[in-house]
Amino acid sequence: MIVLYEGGDHSDLVLKATSWLEYSGKFNVCVLALNKRHEVNTTEEFEQIIVEDNKRKQYLEQVGFEFNEIHLSEDTGESSEKSADLILSAINASQPDLVVTGATIRKFSFFNDSHFLSLLDQLSCPIVIARQFTFPAVHRVKA
Repeated sequence: MIVLYEGGDHSDLVLKATSWLEYSGKFNVCVLALNKRHEVNTTEEFEQIIVEDNKRKQYLEQVGFEFNEIHLSEDTGESSEKSADLILSAINASQPDLVVTGATIRKFSFFNDSHFLSLLDQLSCPIVIARQFTFPAVHRVKA
């Protein structure tokens, strides 16, 4: 099973769904973490980015998942076509039985971006798309 993890809005739900599926014992989990290269102006910013990346890697390794990274350059991160092609090639290299992802990767949605819809169409395995949402009235009651 391949998990696309990018640390965005739906990432916590993706990890929960992954742990439920992994608990069945039927899947070996490989996390493909999408990292955007950061523009760094100071040493403090650089150190903070390194610390955050290390925390994320340690967390995923403690859960017991295999961990790989996809680095998105500034140019690739701005183009849905280039991002989708890079992600597709990384997924196809692993030939997974299942793909789990959040509803969005960076600013691109699997529900309405044509390149990401094409990516889903080209995969030859089932795909689970996790989307975290709340109902406004229920959210107010909970608050």
